Amino acid sequence: MNEIASEPSIRTVCEVGFNAGHSALRWLLRTKAKVYSFDLGNHPYARPAAMWLSNQFPGRLDMTWGDSLATVPAFHREHPDVKCELIFIDGGHSYDVAIRDLKNFAALANLKNNVLLLDDTFLDDVRRAWDEMLDMGYVEEFRSYNGEISVGSYGFTLGRYTERASELTTLRET
Repeated sequence: MNEIASEPSIRTVCEVGFNAGHSALRWLLRTKAKVYSFDLGNHPYARPAAMWLSNQFPGRLDMTWGDSLATVPAFHREHPDVKCELIFIDGGHSYDVAIRDLKNFAALANLKNNVLLLDDTFLDDVRRAWDEMLDMGYVEEFRSYNGEISVGSYGFTLGRYTERASELTTLRET
């Protein structure tokens, strides 16, 4: 993640799964990018963490609370010009949520220059969603990392949205 964040071409980051803000903090510290983060906000520490980060990095963190299956399409409708060079998806682990997050975030990707990081790809449903996107040609995989990164990890996959992802124009809410 540090290596990805060090790319100077990353001006905008989109992520789902803020939780306590660990990934958002990494992006804010290691880039000069604007970070758009989407999270349910169910954990009692999520909102205070977002407020603290917003105070530490004024104007660089844009938080959207609620279900990403509804908030990401709504955000895209309201901000069609936002295009992200780094997309980090660490949301729901069911097939339905993973595939819809992958498809919805394609609309926010800078298709000329993007890095896609999908967390927990060694959970069956998340892997199935990734493989489906790969089979359809919407994403390209660079490398998958399983538990070798850290104990208890469900791994992650590094790739990118392809030009073909532009076909994913219909965003669906819950």
